[in-house]
Amino acid sequence: MFIQFVCYLQVMELVDSKERLVTYMFKTKTLSLKQNISWILIGNVLFSICQWGILSSLSKLGNDQMIGQFTLAVAITGPAFMLSSLQLRSLLATETTNQIHIDIYLKLRGLTSILSLVVIISIVSLLELDMSTKLVILLVAILKLIESGSDLLYGFFQQQERLDIVAKSLLLRGIISFLLFSISLYFFNNLYIALFVYILTWLMVLHCYERKHVHLPVNWKIEKRSMLVLVKLGFPLGVVLCIISINSNVQKYILSYFLDVTHVGYFSAIAYLTIIGNIFINGIGQAFSPRFAQLISTQKVNELKKLLYKLNMLALLLGTIGIILSLLVGEDILVLIYNEQIGQYTNLLVLVIISAAFNFMSTFSGYALTAGRFVNAQPILHFIVFLAGILSSYVFISKFGLNGAGYSMVATSAVQWIGSTLLLQKFLKSNISVGE
Repeated sequence: MFIQFVCYLQVMELVDSKERLVTYMFKTKTLSLKQNISWILIGNVLFSICQWGILSSLSKLGNDQMIGQFTLAVAITGPAFMLSSLQLRSLLATETTNQIHIDIYLKLRGLTSILSLVVIISIVSLLELDMSTKLVILLVAILKLIESGSDLLYGFFQQQERLDIVAKSLLLRGIISFLLFSISLYFFNNLYIALFVYILTWLMVLHCYERKHVHLPVNWKIEKRSMLVLVKLGFPLGVVLCIISINSNVQKYILSYFLDVTHVGYFSAIAYLTIIGNIFINGIGQAFSPRFAQLISTQKVNELKKLLYKLNMLALLLGTIGIILSLLVGEDILVLIYNEQIGQYTNLLVLVIISAAFNFMSTFSGYALTAGRFVNAQPILHFIVFLAGILSSYVFISKFGLNGAGYSMVATSAVQWIGSTLLLQKFLKSNISVGE
């Protein structure tokens, strides 16, 4: 239990002072939108490649069980930390009134993330898993704890329109952790040691790079009123993220029930191939979030619609390119990145890319809804998607096995796209008057 507390001590040192006034230490001008987009795309894409590298290392230097354990651990820990995040990063990035200071965001994130760790430990202790898998889950949970600290600081940098710092942090975290993880796995052939090195790497980047870019003179007082405001606003968003995380992992849960952890690993490895597209799209969404908020606050709905249309066309184009590539060279890509066993499932790859195309088109609507603080209806939408995911996963996986997981992904992502589109239209009609 020591490392997780050390992690948050690094973050909470940022909020140790007698004053609450936030002092930002940047001596350079804020970057332009074009510069921010360029930086965040570079950082996110290269970071995603490094995450690919982690799975590739497990498939080439480890074994199928390691892939299954690691991806199952991510599937179990992800929803808990998504819920506890309360999507504070997005709220902080789009904070225009400055009524709630970043120190309150940080303290709330620290409390909720540590609570998530405790909940995960309690739940895992009750699951019928072998001790080796439970230890992997614990290590991944600690990794997620560290990531949650970095994530909130990213929201602050995003608010200040300095996504270059976010990108450089992602590059450091991605490249160093991939190299040291792979080296550790090569020499020790031990997933525990590799994950421990992974944790130390992210903790080092948080302590040595991210925290040096901010001075946050604050006190340790727990300001209940401000925190309750954030909880009230962020809880629906946290529920949305939690359900989204469950939705993205529900096929893994059902696969582990009908098949085994090896097939969970196969499916997860193939599904990870969409991460570059996902991070690319999310990077664009993060960069445009302040713009969304500005257009909504000034009620420039026509301009907002035009912007969303262009972004959705970009998302559709990326999805189409992915589908074509998966049809033409899907098997070669799977064998090159992973191994011949995974290379047998090219049909699953095609289904995963089709699902990603739907997800890309619904992502920007989600960012616009969040920027407009239209959050209460989002949990309902994602709960509907959750039900669709559970039902389709059970039906398709029981009939078609591993490919059934792909059919389920297509079905749930289509429901997500239709629902988010309708929800955004309702928001624009009921909350914004058309005007330029």
